[in-house]
Amino acid sequence: MTSKLWLLAICPALLAAEEPPMCESYTPGQLCLCDGWGISLIGDGLYWTAREHHLIITTANAGFDPTDQVPPNLGRWNFQGDMLRIEPSWDYGWRAGLGFTSPCDYWDLFSYWTSFRTDASEEIDIIELPGLNLWGYPDTSNASLLFAASANWDLKYDVFDAEFGRAFWIGRCLVFRPHFGVRAAWIDQTLDFNFDYQPQNGIPFGALKHFICDFTGAGLRSGFDLNFTNGTGFSLYGKTSLSLLYGSFQSDFSETETGDFLIADAKDRFQMGVIGFQGMLGVNWNRCFCCDRFRLGLHVQWEFNLWNDVNKFNHYSTPFSNGIFRQENTSLALMGLTFGGGVDF
Repeated sequence: MTSKLWLLAICPALLAAEEPPMCESYTPGQLCLCDGWGISLIGDGLYWTAREHHLIITTANAGFDPTDQVPPNLGRWNFQGDMLRIEPSWDYGWRAGLGFTSPCDYWDLFSYWTSFRTDASEEIDIIELPGLNLWGYPDTSNASLLFAASANWDLKYDVFDAEFGRAFWIGRCLVFRPHFGVRAAWIDQTLDFNFDYQPQNGIPFGALKHFICDFTGAGLRSGFDLNFTNGTGFSLYGKTSLSLLYGSFQSDFSETETGDFLIADAKDRFQMGVIGFQGMLGVNWNRCFCCDRFRLGLHVQWEFNLWNDVNKFNHYSTPFSNGIFRQENTSLALMGLTFGGGVDF
């Protein structure tokens, strides 16, 4: 009987000792502010690289011409060699963000600007056997052997994101934040080749090819964030989003030969939809100050961005009179480390 009375006496004290539901259940995943609202400033550094399928310059060891002999002589082949590519390097970029957490049920609004620049170049001397030009055809009536090639590729990448979301605690350690919003992208690429030929009869000449593939578009974006925290200030997180953009392409190409003799100059403008995927996995550290009124956070993550069928370089690989035209339809991937921090107040 005495123990029952003692439990009844301490029950009000236990209930009063519980944390307020606001700090336990409604603290946003980005902030640890319990006073109802906050502003966030985010700054990131990027150390990324880009990858594309079509950055092939030429091939080494193009082989012999076709033969009418059936079967062909042993040791005779039409192609046996390596695909020689442009290898993009790792470069730095940046991202800046601004956020606001509303006192209205802790909904938040964040905006980000991401900027990245990179380029790559290659020079190739084909010594053993002639190479194969995969991006054009020499303007000459007799056989020409490709004996040297150089290439330069340049990428300018700018993306703006605005997202509206809300963070929820799932249990005591996991924060789930769905979000939706808009995305705008400016993805500009240039590709330049210089091919050196040796005609069967005549002096060597060069062919310069210039390609442009620029995309400008906007659309909707949606995704979610997961943050697993253990109460020590460190946490693991993952973020993913999918965007559906519609925009315009500019896919031009031109070719000139030695002496600025114009062989081709084509312009192509069209509209098309593009799908973008973004994924991040990382670790962060957060520390709150002044009764959770201020927060300092640091993070490092691996980030992956995939743009489906955004590379649409136009080119040809036979004489124009054949009417064989080709447009690349390959994807652009950007990946690497993203590191930075943020403050909330």
